[in-house]
Amino acid sequence: MGGGAHRLLTPPPETLTAELLDRAHRDDAISRCLAAIDSGCFAHPDGRTDPLLNVVISRAQAALISHMAHRCPSLISVEVGFGMGSSAAIIMGTRRLSGQPFEHVVLDPFGLSDGRGVVVESYLTEAFGAAFRRIRQSSEVGLGQLVAESGRASVGLVMIDGGHHFEQVVADFVLADRLCCVGGVIVLDDAWYPAIEALVNYVRANRADYAIADVSDANMAVLQKVGPDRRAWSHFQPFEAPRRADWTPSPEAEAQIARRARSLGLELHKSPAAALGDVGFGNYKLVDTVSGAVLAGGRPIEFNLTLIEAIDKLQGLERSADRPAG
Repeated sequence: MGGGAHRLLTPPPETLTAELLDRAHRDDAISRCLAAIDSGCFAHPDGRTDPLLNVVISRAQAALISHMAHRCPSLISVEVGFGMGSSAAIIMGTRRLSGQPFEHVVLDPFGLSDGRGVVVESYLTEAFGAAFRRIRQSSEVGLGQLVAESGRASVGLVMIDGGHHFEQVVADFVLADRLCCVGGVIVLDDAWYPAIEALVNYVRANRADYAIADVSDANMAVLQKVGPDRRAWSHFQPFEAPRRADWTPSPEAEAQIARRARSLGLELHKSPAAALGDVGFGNYKLVDTVSGAVLAGGRPIEFNLTLIEAIDKLQGLERSADRPAG
């Protein structure tokens, strides 16, 4: 038996955002995470701070992660990559609100090179105690150890934002697949980019035991395990490999964001360096089509937005446009 993945439906972004905001009113970790996303800095209750800089998730991503954490069908959830701890805060805050016991395991051997994330980790350790466990081990080793320790199909949510080389993404998926129970989900960050998109295309073509959600607004892919893997030993279907290099986002993602910008009287501009293949962080800007002013936090700046940051800026403007005057 073979075949490809099914389609997974998720609530619309506005519903996910409403759910997230409701949870933020009821949980301190979620509230602090959203405040950090908005301000660019995480604030510990003791007064210490941790700047997010370019290691930040969007509200759309936070809302999707929270929704998946709320539906986690098992005791254990797992995360590959800690970053600034934002997704860990969202996952654990959401799971705490359920009132059920849980354990969240984060695999990250390094942390950020400049020491950021320590204050956030300190807060999460204090706030969640034994429910939070960080293992300073590479994912290809740590996930394998979790399979041996907890058994197959023991995890209901695996959030992957680790190494972005194709072989690392494949290794993380293979081991996450062994951990993930039927009904559980694997969430892949940075799905706009070629290595992750290639993996998703493989699953779409070859894995009938998964359903895939279209959540391109959030730059993520959600893979839900819907049944056992019944492939024949020889099964393989060809899949599309993106013909883009390095950190080049999909044209569909850029076009989607450009359309949203135009609906607000803005244009999404891409830097000449990015057009030539230099696809580091911050290669976009939003420009007012009438005045020519550059929009980003109200400051006249050059290309310093990632696509995710551009989306957050547009979402803020859309919320302002929907808010009644006075």
